[in-house]
Amino acid sequence: MSSIDVNYPATILNALSGLQTGAAPRFGIMTPQHMVEHLSSLFLFSNGRRPIGLLVSPEKAAQFKSYLIGTDNEFPRDFDGPIGKGVLLPLKFENLGQAKEAFRKELINYTDYYTQDPDAQPNHPALSILNKAEWDEFHNKHIRHHFYQFDLIP
Repeated sequence: MSSIDVNYPATILNALSGLQTGAAPRFGIMTPQHMVEHLSSLFLFSNGRRPIGLLVSPEKAAQFKSYLIGTDNEFPRDFDGPIGKGVLLPLKFENLGQAKEAFRKELINYTDYYTQDPDAQPNHPALSILNKAEWDEFHNKHIRHHFYQFDLIP
């Protein structure tokens, strides 16, 4: 699997630079801009800028977390998270370029947030409380999932 690491934002942003507006996904219903805005939203939850509560039962969160965190498991191709549930959310930005720039800012905010507060443990809407290492693992797997979706990584 491709080396995506949130602790090296330049490699993520370099891969993202190849995403074009008309790119067709290998799976799923997201457009390129929906995917970028979706990734940004998860960084907002993890970088302290948009706290969110748990959107699934505590039991379901424990099940998701034990499947994804601390394992070699990746996101299943047909995974449908608790936000959106199979429908495309309204776009927040006018175009893909603006969405990419917002993603870049949130990725940097993520690094800055944990530099200032390395012990922070923001809530994940489907996995519950995560520490920095767990958020790193989540983001790496989440980005790989969506970058593969749009042929940005093999």
